[in-house]
Amino acid sequence: GESHTVALKTDGSLWAWGWNYDGQLGDGTTSDKSSPVHIGTDTDWQAVAAGYYHTVALKTDGSLWAWGAWESSTSPVHIGTDTDWQAVAEGSYYTVALKRDGTLWWRESNKILFQIGTDTDWQAVAAGESHTVALKTDGSLWAWGWNYDGQLGDGTTSSKTSPVHIGTGTDWLAVAADWHYTVALKTDGSLWAWGYNRFGQLGDGTTSDKSSPVHIGTDTDWQAVAAGESHTVALKTDGSLWAWGSNEFGKLGDGTAWKERPMLIISADEFSSCIVTPSAGVNGSISPDSPQNVNDGTSISFTLTPNTGYVIDKVEGCDGSLKANTYTIIAPASADCTVTASFRESSDSDGDGIDDAWELKYFSNLSTADATTDYDCDGYMDLQEYLNNLNGETDPKDGQYDPTKRNASCGTGWSMRGTALHAVYILLLQNGKTE
Repeated sequence: GESHTVALKTDGSLWAWGWNYDGQLGDGTTSDKSSPVHIGTDTDWQAVAAGYYHTVALKTDGSLWAWGAWESSTSPVHIGTDTDWQAVAEGSYYTVALKRDGTLWWRESNKILFQIGTDTDWQAVAAGESHTVALKTDGSLWAWGWNYDGQLGDGTTSSKTSPVHIGTGTDWLAVAADWHYTVALKTDGSLWAWGYNRFGQLGDGTTSDKSSPVHIGTDTDWQAVAAGESHTVALKTDGSLWAWGSNEFGKLGDGTAWKERPMLIISADEFSSCIVTPSAGVNGSISPDSPQNVNDGTSISFTLTPNTGYVIDKVEGCDGSLKANTYTIIAPASADCTVTASFRESSDSDGDGIDDAWELKYFSNLSTADATTDYDCDGYMDLQEYLNNLNGETDPKDGQYDPTKRNASCGTGWSMRGTALHAVYILLLQNGKTE
């Protein structure tokens, strides 16, 4: 954002820090934070975007949430009731969001969501300070909004109130935008930029504004790009990191004033990485299912999907951890490894919704655990614990389902009803109400 940062962790939790005058951090206060603070306790956040004094985020169920300026709320508030949101971008004082049906929507301080046109083939969107750029599924690029510095890229400096086609190309791959300028990648790996260029943030070797896309160098190995207020950062396919534009506050990371052309910040050999190879065998699948290049210290998750009638038996390799049907690892530097998943046929002889193998593993019988028992007295029924992780290793509250670690006062085989009655009996004893 303008003066605040929001970030997602691999466990789905949301964190924020920085200026908080309008409650844009979402921690329920308006106090600035100099280090990350946890936003609520939810662990189902999927994407987040920050504007000037406002933040918007998506959850895994497709719902849209916002906080800060406009919302009159210092904590996340649910926007509407739709659960089909796919992506979101935040401008200075507006939000633009993409739905799974390919429609594009707009929202600003009046809090009203309205659809942009009637097209249903939008694929990605980026928001600048006061202009928006979006990709369609056919690879065409469109833009609208303020255009004083040529940031729309249509060859003019006239602002537009509806999407205009940028050129005739249909080979655009990704786009980013910020303060009055735009940068984009093509499918051939080439990099293009246009708009405001006072600090050389376009990277074409000049400080002249451009109203149409200009080719940045001749390289065709660009992989990703991000736009700052007056500087640009991009990644190449070899893993090297490049930057250009204003270096105020050391934003470029090389100790210079500013650069009008891309300069190498971190070479590929400075990054440690490893190849993680997934393998699922039969009776189920793993996604992604191809080898993944993972940088040291970063995480990657694999989703396990058993075939009908099967459950996850075990997942091993790369020092990962399994939660529900997701196996997450943090890649060790330069240590290639393999994630191997196996599946087994499911059976539920007593019809309680819990797989026989799970019950036998922990209780050596099929009668102790069912949908109404809470064996370890943590407030979660045994069926809930089983459903939380078909591999039976993780408890949603204490992190370890293990019958040997039961609460000492738990008793034997208490159900939730039994636990409640026991608590009432203790209270009566304390108040001298029993004989």
